[in-house]
Amino acid sequence: MSESVTQREWLLSLKAFVLLALLIIVAWICPSISFYGRNVLPARVDDALFFVPQYLLLPGSAFIWVPLLVMVAWSARRLRLWQVVGIGILSVLLCTVLLHLAFNALGVRFQLDGP
Repeated sequence: MSESVTQREWLLSLKAFVLLALLIIVAWICPSISFYGRNVLPARVDDALFFVPQYLLLPGSAFIWVPLLVMVAWSARRLRLWQVVGIGILSVLLCTVLLHLAFNALGVRFQLDGP
């Protein structure tokens, strides 16, 4: 019986990982949506789609996001789907703030790049 619980936990953890990875992938795709929908989208939506992912997903920060996804997915294996989404969004925001604070403490300045 313990094997089926372990297998179930792995499946739930994998499901949470895929869900959180989709959140990151959507944020990664948003600048393309902004670029190709520039003439259709309102200016504020266009700017948000272009600049927010740049702020969240700093270049070269995959070494931070992959372990974060694994840790959140494993810890969220017993939660409901809406709880996983909420924890995922909060963990992305918290990680972003901490990452920017760490870069600022190291003297690295962040500058958004736009069209």
